[in-house]
Amino acid sequence: MRLVWASLMLLGFFITSFLTMPDGESGDWSKDVDMAAAQYTLQKDSPQGAPQQAVLNGWYTNDLLQVQTKIAGEQMEQTERISVMVLYLGLGLLGDLILRTGGALREAR
Repeated sequence: MRLVWASLMLLGFFITSFLTMPDGESGDWSKDVDMAAAQYTLQKDSPQGAPQQAVLNGWYTNDLLQVQTKIAGEQMEQTERISVMVLYLGLGLLGDLILRTGGALREAR
């Protein structure tokens, strides 16, 4: 019975792993940050006054926030994936403990 339980948990673990596999590349956002910085550097001398400088700074901030949003979304996906895997690990250990205890109680009778 314990072998069946372990097999089911292992099967669920692998199915969940493959279904929650991240899409595409991850982790290197330096190109996006460099592009935003380059645009800002090219345009930073063009404003004629404080209002135009504020608009330029806002555009730069928006570009950086888009990168931050992508990073946060990726981290959320990774957190969800890890949570599901830990859930399967916990269920596997709990099921094994219950099955061992049940077997020990039957043998004690």
